[in-house]
Amino acid sequence: MLKADDGARVVLRAVAAEAPTKVKRSFFSSLVLLASVLYTLYAMGLKAIFAIPLYAATLQKAYELLPEKVDEDRVAFSLTLEPPPKEKSSESDHSRSPERVPIAPETIPNKVDPTDTAAVRAAEAATGVGRKFIVGSNGDMREARKKWRASQRWRAHYGTDGILQEPHPKFRAIKKAYPHFWIGHGRDGQLVYLERIGHVDMALLAREKVSLQDMVRHYVAVHEFTWAYLAPERDGPRSYQCVLFDVDGLQLAQCRGVRYQFVKACAKIAREHYPERVSRVVICNAPQWFQVVWKVVKPWVDPKTAAKVTIVRAGVETLAALREICDDSQIPESFGGANKDPERSEPERRLAAAMAA
Repeated sequence: MLKADDGARVVLRAVAAEAPTKVKRSFFSSLVLLASVLYTLYAMGLKAIFAIPLYAATLQKAYELLPEKVDEDRVAFSLTLEPPPKEKSSESDHSRSPERVPIAPETIPNKVDPTDTAAVRAAEAATGVGRKFIVGSNGDMREARKKWRASQRWRAHYGTDGILQEPHPKFRAIKKAYPHFWIGHGRDGQLVYLERIGHVDMALLAREKVSLQDMVRHYVAVHEFTWAYLAPERDGPRSYQCVLFDVDGLQLAQCRGVRYQFVKACAKIAREHYPERVSRVVICNAPQWFQVVWKVVKPWVDPKTAAKVTIVRAGVETLAALREICDDSQIPESFGGANKDPERSEPERRLAAAMAA
């Protein structure tokens, strides 16, 4: 049994199956790998369930306990997610915390239609709660207010508002060791962001003395630059970005340690402080078993989130999926497009100039 930060539990049970099964360690490796990739999606701000990283850790324990192969044994595994216990409201604590925008509780409506842009804008104007927080809370204004206030406290504590005015001496080293960049824009005007999660150079990060804290602060700085300068719109297609995860080269051994800690920290930041910023996710160059395992994991994922995810294999499938989003001029040559230098896109040049200033 494993516990999440908020008290939820994921329980693994071995039970008798109806028919003999053959279980291989490699299959559990595949499950762990996919779970880690899905948790990376969570880091981009999607509402994937918080149990996914625990799912990965639990499967890893099962993987370690299994022999190389179990033949003719009637074995199956059951994973149960137990919700966290309810806690008393800490509203009085919130009211004493610093806020960037004062909120009068009596002006907050109970519910807003999150698909009604005019209603969301009106609620924002009346309450001071950011419209992305309103949409991300499915129109529940009490929940949106709670999240908004917590985010303002975090910004004050972390110094987020001034982060782009700070020097960023590790910027080039991080960009070189951790391939992540915007390749351009989609047909709807949204940013298209690519992350090569299987190609992080940990040795280079160590040589450059880049700490986990440096990486996380870099992540926040990039988010701040994105929504302040590249996509300042607060609603509509241009207020989102499409995220591409290239899983080529991703190995099981990479789904732990510092990488896991970095993803976990970024997941918390994205979920709590940058909600409703991802319009679509495409997992590119996925091995064949990804689709099979996705069917196992998908029931655990929020339906709204699951609808955003597309998993495609290398070659024609990946190219076809990207052509649904943007023109060939934006698609990297390595995916079959015409973009010869995707890491030098206009958004990337603007970011580099801002970080060098």
